[in-house]
Amino acid sequence: MTTIGIFVSSVQKELNEERAAIRDYIKTDPLLRIYFEPFLFEDLPALDRKSDELYLNEVDGCPIYLGIFGNEYGSENKQGFSPTELEFERATEKSKYR
Repeated sequence: MTTIGIFVSSVQKELNEERAAIRDYIKTDPLLRIYFEPFLFEDLPALDRKSDELYLNEVDGCPIYLGIFGNEYGSENKQGFSPTELEFERATEKSKYR
């Protein structure tokens, strides 16, 4: 059986505990772990690719986008957008469940 990917998006530093709690809950729940696989960017091993390319590819590959929004916007790229906003926009553009 193939699991359904859930892309967990938020400002990592602000909501680190909440991100980990969601991942751990899904991975340890007897029913959820059968059907779902959470993705957190910080769980990726260091790779020789640009980070924005990596997280947007992961958004593309996950049918579900789970955004957790707090007070922080996150670091901005040259165009003035945070990774969290870019992830949300990509999920919207690709018609992911949000």
